[in-house]
Order: sequence, then C-alpha cells, then structure tokens
Amino acid sequence: MLLERPNVGTNLKLRKVNLPKEMSVELAELVGIQFGDGNLYKNKKYNYILTYCFNSKEKWLHNHTTNIFLKQFGHKLKKRAIKDSAISLSIHSKIICYFFHENFQLPFGKKENLSIPKKFKKDKKLLFGFLRGLYWTDGCKFIKKDRHYRYPIIKITNKSKKFIEQIQEILLKFGFRARINAKNNSGFGFDVVLHGTNQVKMWEEKIMKRSGDTGI
Repeated sequence: MLLERPNVGTNLKLRKVNLPKEMSVELAELVGIQFGDGNLYKNKKYNYILTYCFNSKEKWLHNHTTNIFLKQFGHKLKKRAIKDSAISLSIHSKIICYFFHENFQLPFGKKENLSIPKKFKKDKKLLFGFLRGLYWTDGCKFIKKDRHYRYPIIKITNKSKKFIEQIQEILLKFGFRARINAKNNSGFGFDVVLHGTNQVKMWEEKIMKRSGDTGI
C-alpha cells in the first residue's frame, strides 16, 4: 500500500527527510502510538513539532517508539524529562507532521474527532498493529475483584465516543465481546472493554502477537 508524500515545499532541509513509501505493520503500530500519546503542533511562527509524551517508567515504550521512528524516518527523536514522571520525545519537522496529518488524518493541536485511518480498515495486520500501538498508550490490563471472583479486563480509553465505537466494531467483527462504558467519576470519556479470561487470552493471541513487520 503506497503512502502519499506531502507537498510542503522543495528546500534542501525537506529533501533530506526520509519518508516511508509503503505501509507496514511497524508503521501502523507507530500511528497507534501517535493516536494515543502523540501530538502534532504548529504555531504562529510556522514551527512544526511532532511529540510523544510517556510515563517515565515506560522505558520499553520510549525505546520502541524511538527505534520505529528512526527506522521509518531516518531521524532520532529528541528526548527530555518533563517534571519527575513524564518523558517527551519530539522532532521539529514540517514534512513529517504533514505526513501523519495527510496519510492518517491526525489533526494539529487537540485530538478531536479521531477516526481509524481508512488505510487500515481493509487489512487485518495493519488494524491489529494500530490497535497494539493504541493499547500501549491509551489501554491497560488489570484484575477486577469482587467477593467471590477475580477476572482480568482489557480496556482502551478515549474522549471520542465515535472513535471508541469504531474500535468496538472492529473487535466485534473479529469475534470479541466488546462493550462500551461511559466514564462517570474518573472524567469525561469512554472505554471499550473486554471482560474475562477467555476474552483477554483472545486479545493477547490475536492482537498483541505481531504477525509481520514488513511492508504489506
């Protein structure tokens, strides 16, 4: 699947940036990470910045994101600490920002009205790669306890109900019993949730195991 190169000029600095020409599972993971903990910014001085912000304890995610980005774009993300609990990875690049904006419909500024990229909807490997990246950033697995039982839960959270409904639709299509819960006490947003041992096992076997890493 071919990707578009943004038409943002032809100066020497822009020509030195490598951009992926074809879609891959690895790039789909990076897009999922970008949807979760990433942002695109442009300011009045026409500075363009792509950023990721992670918990400082998630070193494996810092390294994984940095490695994918370097492999895909040929540039290393700049790392800096934010307070005591967060790490920022960033790069100043107009053409890379527009690459994500035009190919995957990622907005500049607030991530409102998100939608699963059309490029992924007809390819299972790309969809699952995207969901992995999103889960690493906006998802979690935990054990719920009551008086008699303990059972695992997988959930992905987002402020956009439309986006969460799209994720639910995909999971239902592949045999999951996915439900949507509206957040009440913990802030505005929605969760798509998988309950129980069988559902979590199915998630780990179908979604979390990478089935390919090359161009598709």
